[in-house]
Amino acid sequence: MKRSFAVCLTGTVLLAAGVIFLPRYISRSLDLRNLNRISLTDRDQFSYMEPSSYDLPGNDAGFRCLENGTGELTLITSFDRQTVKLNEELLQGIYDQISEARESGMLPNLIGVFDWYEAMGLEPSSNSASDYDKDYNSSLNWMDQAESAEYYSLIYTSAENSHVKNMLNFWLVHYTDMLRLDYYFLVNESSYKIYYAWIYSPYTEYLCSLQDQNSAVYSKDIEQILLDNIYMVSDGSTYYYGADFCEGFSLPDDLSINYPVTIRLIFGENGVTIEQRPLAAGRRGYRGMGIGLESVGNTFSAPEN
Repeated sequence: MKRSFAVCLTGTVLLAAGVIFLPRYISRSLDLRNLNRISLTDRDQFSYMEPSSYDLPGNDAGFRCLENGTGELTLITSFDRQTVKLNEELLQGIYDQISEARESGMLPNLIGVFDWYEAMGLEPSSNSASDYDKDYNSSLNWMDQAESAEYYSLIYTSAENSHVKNMLNFWLVHYTDMLRLDYYFLVNESSYKIYYAWIYSPYTEYLCSLQDQNSAVYSKDIEQILLDNIYMVSDGSTYYYGADFCEGFSLPDDLSINYPVTIRLIFGENGVTIEQRPLAAGRRGYRGMGIGLESVGNTFSAPEN
């Protein structure tokens, strides 16, 4: 009996020791065997991650992967100005890109309230003087009024090598004057280049109303206003993104100018499609316009208002 107990106890101790120390011994033996030795493996035999392409066609391909369901999107972090001071470098970088996009004409809808009356052929009445002054001040300051910022990471398979995963990081930043303006910009994480802009204001509501009128009863004057807006987006996008040239824009119906309008930009042998599309009314009650990469517009719905 004692002999059997001793044998069982010894076996248990040896088994426990083997479970604990044998894997370490094997691992150490393998490490020593490969120490100071170089092993070559075919690159196609394993997967690895690389930053996404820094050109617009490459980034557009990433958003297309998200559109067709092969990309993986993750919200990394988010900030709100009510609780956290937003990064000054981020805001300055976006400020510079917004200014460049406005000057090029890519964002013709991004005008201050002070300009709306002129753009719509209206004059502020004396009864609305206080509102007009308030709007004027708001139009000057909105780019200092970043409400929130969200940071995303998009992982997708490279089109050139199925073993390569590309990573595209970007910001989505919201600006508002809490009165009439709501602007959202989806931008590159480092260059802050604008991939897409969602614009809500009285002026975009005005453009949407013109589209409604032109679709119901054709008007040459209304059509010209809408065409001028589209020409500005077409020429401005070509300049802003540094495209070789623009192939022109397509309209589902040239007569009524139904949206979305698509614009094809050419970069060498590659091309990307820019769009301008109307948006449903936002939190201020105004309908908006979305401008930017079609792949983003098809993937991201207008931000919650």
